[in-house]
Amino acid sequence: MTKTNKNIVVEVTQLMNNAATENDLRAINAWIIMRLKQERNLKVAVLKNDLKVGMLVSWVGRKGRGEGRIIKINRTRAQVAVGFTTWNIPISMLNIAE
Repeated sequence: MTKTNKNIVVEVTQLMNNAATENDLRAINAWIIMRLKQERNLKVAVLKNDLKVGMLVSWVGRKGRGEGRIIKINRTRAQVAVGFTTWNIPISMLNIAE
């Protein structure tokens, strides 16, 4: 984290500590969630442009690290062949395998 980011974190923390009401905290939380969604959507848009059918991809899920080949790219998920199984994996979880 850069010095500027640390300053922002300190300022936001102070604002949260000084928030007068529960509604203030809910508003701060809503803003944070909105920013996280924006960042995730941007990452997905960039990655989706780079993904092609037949590419080897990897991801980390509940069952650990996985690797497979893209069969189809949908709006928010990609169908990935892993052995004899096909998984529907969110694009945000995929990494291009090397």
